[in-house]
Amino acid sequence: MHIANVKSGHRHIQRIIFSLLPVFLINGCIIIPIPTGEKPYYDAAVTNLEIGVTRKNKVLTEFGVPDVTYYQDSQLIYIETQESWKIAYAEFFLGSAGVNTLHKRFVLSLAFDTHDILSSYKADTAGDDFGDCTRDGICLGKSNTVMQYADVATDATAKQFNPIEKYCSIYLHGPGSKKAYEVSLNGKIPVNMFSSRAFVHWLVRPGQQNVEIWPESSFLDFDCQRGEIVFLHFDYRWTGPSKLRIEDQLIGRDHISNCRLALLPTGSEYSPLP
Repeated sequence: MHIANVKSGHRHIQRIIFSLLPVFLINGCIIIPIPTGEKPYYDAAVTNLEIGVTRKNKVLTEFGVPDVTYYQDSQLIYIETQESWKIAYAEFFLGSAGVNTLHKRFVLSLAFDTHDILSSYKADTAGDDFGDCTRDGICLGKSNTVMQYADVATDATAKQFNPIEKYCSIYLHGPGSKKAYEVSLNGKIPVNMFSSRAFVHWLVRPGQQNVEIWPESSFLDFDCQRGEIVFLHFDYRWTGPSKLRIEDQLIGRDHISNCRLALLPTGSEYSPLP
């Protein structure tokens, strides 16, 4: 009876050890996840932020230059990438071993009112995969490049498709599969798009327009007159050249209605009017 209790105790200890240190045997490899778990550099400074009190210049002094800004510099976004897990592995059959590193990206978004006083802020995380987004729709690409979805009200306004007599209105949406690309309108590069579900909306001066997309090197020259709405569809193809084309009005409206508006960063010459 005493021996049985000892064996039972040993089995209980083994279960505890293996629950604390997960080890997986896959195809002759031992994989050991090792958490690193650090806090972002801005973690301590965030506690000093006061809504309705903190001024933008204080934030810029403490946090430095933001990674991207929106709404004419009234929203600042800071990103930090840190190691979250180290994966130690050993391949018995190949006689090799090593360590792979996974990352977590911390995202701090701060909004300011017309007097440059802090009105709100949110700290969140995004994964290590290309195009991962926070819960508020801030999506990250390589080297911390950013694409942010617009809020519900701004998105809904863009989808009303109201012609504006003074301007030409241009809508662009992407392919049916997830693919990242940079968009240039008349030589300006206002946005990185990481999602097939995103669209961009420009209001521009009437006349000749040029849209170009990288890295597929697709481009299109077209004329857009006062009060006109032009829908552009970018077809990404795994084989053969990709294509940028003007889309039928009804089809274009239907496609855009099923997508989400991507904001244009501050500094872009072409931005939808408020």
